[in-house]
Amino acid sequence: MTDNSLVSSGIPGLDSILDNLTKGDNVVWLSPSIKDYSRFVTPFVKQAIHDKRKIVYFRFASHENLIPEECRPYVDEHKLEAGVGFESFTKEVYSEVERHGKSVFYVFDSLSDLLYEWVTDAAISNFFMVICPFLYKLETVAYFTILKNYHSFETISKIRKTAQVLIEVFNREGIHYVHPHKVFGKNSPTMFLPHECKDEENFIPIDNSYQATKLSSTLCSVNRSILNRSLDSWDRIFMEAEKFGQDRDKQSDSEIVNRIIKALMGRDEKILSLVKKHFTVNDLLEIKNRMIGTGFIGGKAVGMLLARKILHNNNYEKWEKQLEPHDSFYIGSDIFYTFIIYNGWWDIFMEQKTDEGYFSAAKKLENLIMQGDFPEDVQDEFHEMLDHFGQYPFIVRSSSLLEDGFGNAFAGKYESFFCPIQGTRDERFEDFIHSLKKIYASAMSKDALNYRIERGLKYEDEVMALLVQRVSGSYHGYYYYPHAAGVGLSYNTYVWSKDIDPDAGMLRIVMGLGTRAVNRIEGDYARIVALNNPSLVPLSDKDNMFKYAQKDLDVLDVRSSGKHMISFFMLDKENIPFDLNWIAERDFETMRRLADSRGKNKDIWVLTFNRLLKSEFPSIMSDMMNTIEKEYECPVDIEFTLSFLDSESYVINLVQCRPLQANASDAKNIKVKKSAGDKILIET
Repeated sequence: MTDNSLVSSGIPGLDSILDNLTKGDNVVWLSPSIKDYSRFVTPFVKQAIHDKRKIVYFRFASHENLIPEECRPYVDEHKLEAGVGFESFTKEVYSEVERHGKSVFYVFDSLSDLLYEWVTDAAISNFFMVICPFLYKLETVAYFTILKNYHSFETISKIRKTAQVLIEVFNREGIHYVHPHKVFGKNSPTMFLPHECKDEENFIPIDNSYQATKLSSTLCSVNRSILNRSLDSWDRIFMEAEKFGQDRDKQSDSEIVNRIIKALMGRDEKILSLVKKHFTVNDLLEIKNRMIGTGFIGGKAVGMLLARKILHNNNYEKWEKQLEPHDSFYIGSDIFYTFIIYNGWWDIFMEQKTDEGYFSAAKKLENLIMQGDFPEDVQDEFHEMLDHFGQYPFIVRSSSLLEDGFGNAFAGKYESFFCPIQGTRDERFEDFIHSLKKIYASAMSKDALNYRIERGLKYEDEVMALLVQRVSGSYHGYYYYPHAAGVGLSYNTYVWSKDIDPDAGMLRIVMGLGTRAVNRIEGDYARIVALNNPSLVPLSDKDNMFKYAQKDLDVLDVRSSGKHMISFFMLDKENIPFDLNWIAERDFETMRRLADSRGKNKDIWVLTFNRLLKSEFPSIMSDMMNTIEKEYECPVDIEFTLSFLDSESYVINLVQCRPLQANASDAKNIKVKKSAGDKILIET
């Protein structure tokens, strides 16, 4: 500190215990009530006014105003809305502190009150770990409180490590006590003993064993009665929600359930209304049980889960039989903030939110993210998830707050990575962490940032959650892949024949990973399917159909990271793990020519998907998308895989669903007609 001048708390007895406060002190009061905190705020504010200090009061809680009425003309009150979320709230406080500069005195409302909007303790500790060092740097003195038995031991521990002063307040039989737990840079024989507050002048240490034991035993007895005191607020609110069970009528009126939905499922009002309609308490509890960290699970995860719930609620027996169960984990958005704060990058993160640093600071973060570390407790949870998947391949997918919502797809802007390696536990962990960091870094890519500008989202909170999914498929030697996969649109925007009904939808389907259906590959082709007329192809003859068939497929090779391309013609078809006739047929003409010219008898297969498209599959897919579209009240875009169980049956895994974006959905209002000459006019 450049100025170590002492500061009075306004209470002589407390000053005597602490040897006064010091500029830079962040003082946290661990209080049983707001009233107890207020007893220490009032003299602090009055003393600061007397000493002609600049005082700022951050007002955001529902409890009573902490500043005495007669002092308010001398205090700069700054009102905040916790409902804007952790990032915007923290940014506003940070900016306000920066604006006021050095040596300012601050009073904060109870941080525990933020739990009503934020739900999670991680957000509280992250806020404090950002603001406290900044206040210390500016040589301020700030008062905070957290209410006792509201927060987990882990949260209090993080706050204690960050604060300069932590003082517990308690009452016993009408007598008030203070117990300093931490006073940075100071010590005395009795400083860290409980003190009886006889009056403002006299704070008497409990310095004999009889009184100390009697007081301690009473307090321990009280604390033991609070069974959930070590739980995070996140855990407690889910425990309360669990009481509602399967009573849907009760759930719909439950404030707790609505708070969970808002804290877990995002801010898109259209999506949230569908979640409230289709999800039960048990559904939310199941999501929580599969979460690492806390916060939002992101748009991609919500879209996948919501689509599945819509289908099950529409026809449970049908879709329970037809859909492959998903095996997913969700890495909450608070982990992203924790990662940024833990590595000391919040200043750069705030710089990136400015016009001047929007691209330059993002580039710094994009590079730094690949070098960052995760807290040990987070790494432990990652290891537990990886142990669950074992040696099965999985994919780590971006699932940001704004992603896959109404109007904002972020398609191709953020990364997703396959993790197929079958190496040691440490090798699999390193591969996963590398993939995770690359997705975090993609949130700072120039492409993603420009997309946000184009969509008017530059100043919106955008935080990255992650969806981790077991890859559907089976092993074929060293290769692992789904038997078929693709994308579907509930409204067909590619109408090449008058026999096509756009409302029936369309598919792009491939063998292997669906990446070749999502991303069009030059020189290779997915099968395009008009679902009302699946046998129809945009080609004139069978030769062209074979010519424009899929020739390569994307697979996972368990010996190395990422996806790999292999030739379908080089694939060992003798040991293929399903009946190939479902998706391919022999090219007898080519086989005959080969036998005539080279004397070789060899099966030549071409991927046509004809047998599959003659089964119930097209109607199943059309029904699936139309059912979801009806609830969304707009066309939808899905990704899926298909796995054969035996020679006659298969299951479908719905891995992604989102509203079809405006450029496609608007196609319903577009008419195309021929006019004079060869011109085409577009009428909207």
